[in-house]
Amino acid sequence: MVESEAGGNALYTLGIDFGTQSVKALVLDVHGAGVVHTDSFDYDTAFPGYGTEGGVLPSQLPAIRHTSPFMLLEALDLVFGRLRKSSVDPGRIGAVKIDAMQHCTMYADASFRKRVESLDAAQDLLTQLAPSITRRTSPIWEDRSPVREADHLARGLGSTDPWPRSPETGGNCVSLQPRF
Repeated sequence: MVESEAGGNALYTLGIDFGTQSVKALVLDVHGAGVVHTDSFDYDTAFPGYGTEGGVLPSQLPAIRHTSPFMLLEALDLVFGRLRKSSVDPGRIGAVKIDAMQHCTMYADASFRKRVESLDAAQDLLTQLAPSITRRTSPIWEDRSPVREADHLARGLGSTDPWPRSPETGGNCVSLQPRF
């Protein structure tokens, strides 16, 4: 049994960050306020079979920036597999927080919910969830392929400047503020 600095049984939180290029995991002792475990890996090295470059699938068109939803499922499995091999007692984890890229869309059919509800820890996520994934690639936050459609929507809603600069990042963001 793990003891925290505050005494008693330790309670952990697990944070997982799915970035564009890599995954990071962090386990914190809630009571002792200490770092119990850290881990990270990049997609290109961990999953070379997907052929990603910086976590992104190669494309002939520079506007298209997609990743593999199947690779992301495998990455989540790898996080938990490596965690099981560490000294962390998973029974002490009381909360899990997962963050992902600013925007990454995985498309799934109606069977996805039922598949998630019936997950079996003895099987990998890819085997259990891949049949419900409906698109072989997932657009990520850098994808600019739908710019023409977004411009059409913004102008249709009366926006005079559909591509204002984000004050936080300096990047483009769509402002769909209808003017009625």
